[in-house]
Amino acid sequence: MSHLTHWFQRVYPPAWSLALFFAGYGVLYWVNTVESPPQLLPVLFVGGGSAAYGAFRAFFFHPAQNPSYRAWLDTTPWNARKPLPFGPIHVVWQDVILLLALVLLVVHFWFEFGSSHIHTMVVPKRAWHYPVYFVLLPFFGANLFGLATIMPTTGRAGFGAAIMFGLACTARSLVIPEAVVASLFATYVVAQVGVRRSFADFPWSITRPAAAETLSHAALGRHERQAPVIGWPHAQLGPRRIGTLFGPGRAAASSLLISAWMYAVLAHFGPLLALDEVRPAVEKFWWAFRAFVWIIAAGRVLGYCANHLSPISLLGRIATGRLIIPGYDRVFVAPLCVLVVGHGLEFATKAMEFPPHVALPASVAVVSWLVLSLGPSWEEWHLTGSHRLMPW
Repeated sequence: MSHLTHWFQRVYPPAWSLALFFAGYGVLYWVNTVESPPQLLPVLFVGGGSAAYGAFRAFFFHPAQNPSYRAWLDTTPWNARKPLPFGPIHVVWQDVILLLALVLLVVHFWFEFGSSHIHTMVVPKRAWHYPVYFVLLPFFGANLFGLATIMPTTGRAGFGAAIMFGLACTARSLVIPEAVVASLFATYVVAQVGVRRSFADFPWSITRPAAAETLSHAALGRHERQAPVIGWPHAQLGPRRIGTLFGPGRAAASSLLISAWMYAVLAHFGPLLALDEVRPAVEKFWWAFRAFVWIIAAGRVLGYCANHLSPISLLGRIATGRLIIPGYDRVFVAPLCVLVVGHGLEFATKAMEFPPHVALPASVAVVSWLVLSLGPSWEEWHLTGSHRLMPW
């Protein structure tokens, strides 16, 4: 019995949380039996619990999320061919048992209330649809999203982006249960390949051995926590890495990922957005796009110029005849391109009568790529730009 208990405890959350979850479902189910008409709240509660469990399995057992676990693992002879000491990240039989229990809950709910009119306005129509939408989709969606956020910290950002693209495909096919299952399965396979390759690279660059940590604190003592003694402005010229622009490939992938999620959501309303009656609502989407364009352009300018002022004032430029200072004014090229291209795309897509659910994501992708990829990088600007450094 103790061996079986340990087998379950290896991957399950604390017993009190499971007891609280099933008790909460029981209360909601009882309330549903006395209400008229019955509601979907019990199965929505199951979906929330399934999502929480999927996120728990992704974050709690991954060494990248636990510095002490990661540092200890780095001092052991562990390698990617061995199981993780504190529990696996992939789906195991214990997960299957718990998910089957949740499946039984939602299937029983369907047989109890399946003929009720509460199902006329929602996607699930058959018994097997309920496990897809209220168990599998929340569990694997939360689990895959968690793995996607962890991948960049282990040097596998490409797999993180691939997982998010897969989840966008799942969101696009939301009204087709078979497509949801296929998309989740394919995305999960990609995620596990990425996990295996990331563990093959262990130890990761984020790992700092405990011995080195102790030596660093012993050598530096309290001085490590003091402010730089060199003072302003020389401290700003030191070899500190503030941040850089994305490379062309990474910028393109990030932009396409943003637009893919926009398209996955808006495509469900595509026929509705094409109607003349909703044209005022579509125009509000374009107003939001204009605001987005101006905000990212202004953010780019503020991020670069907040404490990097022009070498001479506007009056000084007029007095000296140096209206344009290439070493400084080059920082305004990217924001101007974003503004011109953003408004130009809106005009062009409207003139060609592109569907809004296609035109908006495509326009966002282009302006996002511009703001992420056009130079100069912040470091290049900080160290080589013709500007005056300010202390704030």
